[in-house]
Amino acid sequence: MTDKLKSCLTCGKQFSPRSLQEHLQSSHLGTQCFFPGFPVRLDSENDLKMSEALIHANTNEGGGAAQNQATNATVFVCAWPACKLGQGHTYDRLTSLKRHLRTRQRDEYCRNLNDALALARVRSPAPPVPGVPAWSNLHLHLALLNAKFQCLEILVTPSPGEVVNPNILHRMLQDIRQTDVAMWEALRCVQVAPECWGQLELAREEWEKKFAAWFCVDDVGSARFYELSGLLAQLTQSIEHIQTC
Repeated sequence: MTDKLKSCLTCGKQFSPRSLQEHLQSSHLGTQCFFPGFPVRLDSENDLKMSEALIHANTNEGGGAAQNQATNATVFVCAWPACKLGQGHTYDRLTSLKRHLRTRQRDEYCRNLNDALALARVRSPAPPVPGVPAWSNLHLHLALLNAKFQCLEILVTPSPGEVVNPNILHRMLQDIRQTDVAMWEALRCVQVAPECWGQLELAREEWEKKFAAWFCVDDVGSARFYELSGLLAQLTQSIEHIQTC
């Protein structure tokens, strides 16, 4: 049913919860190919071109179509060096190999993204200063809040067999909380007609209630996250709406 569909935060497409998890594990692969020894970089994110690059890299490493000596059947070999599923493991279908390579690419992309964030120690921008347009400052905080929420998505949708470190999750939630507070302070600095605040206040109240509840429990499941992501989308739309008032 439509009310059970969940939206991907990156592309906005809707999926069932299970399909969304599969989508997140093998889509939005970034622009840099992480197949070892194949440093290809695309001009923009394009999953189809990245999939083609991964297949090409895999073939160069000796993977791809091969013949099973025992059954004489055609199999498709993964040649990703040090693959966690074992060097040279095979699939019955090319589509399965492609999905596996995309998943490995996604895993490496997310790992590098998390490392970059840790090294950069991303923090909320400083409070508004004279000369900086209030709306520009607000949009900066709002974009950062959405970006950090996308990073949180990586933690709540781990790959099969991957264990989420609750300490990392808690630190990410604290960082999102700080960004959220800074965004709200930036919002107070913009000029908005009083009649435009109603919808924003409702969205903000619901977001605060749900986020505070999640912050106080040890539930790292994706269901609660996607409920929050929907509320964040509503909050973002409300803020964009009041700028036109």
